[in-house]
Amino acid sequence: MGKREREKGRRREQELVRLLKRFGLRASRVPLSGAANTAKCDVVVESEKARLCVELKARKDGWKQLHRWLTTGDVDMLVLWADRKQPLVVVDLDLFAYLLQK
Repeated sequence: MGKREREKGRRREQELVRLLKRFGLRASRVPLSGAANTAKCDVVVESEKARLCVELKARKDGWKQLHRWLTTGDVDMLVLWADRKQPLVVVDLDLFAYLLQK
């Protein structure tokens, strides 16, 4: 990974931490998350209910279809379910923070 990609990842991780803190959640960036074998995530989010390890992926123009599915109508949650795999749940950041605080 080049220097520009690493810097973009770091900026997005810092931005995510700031956003989560605005919601009143404890969040911190994991130092050397992309370089160290011991760090398995980019950001750690903690609430009274859970401690979550977050892997952040940033794309310039990515995930258009996911955004369309999630913002069409009154959809609150998107479930991605591949055969013989655990379903994945996609929610927007506001709902994610709300659920962690409840």
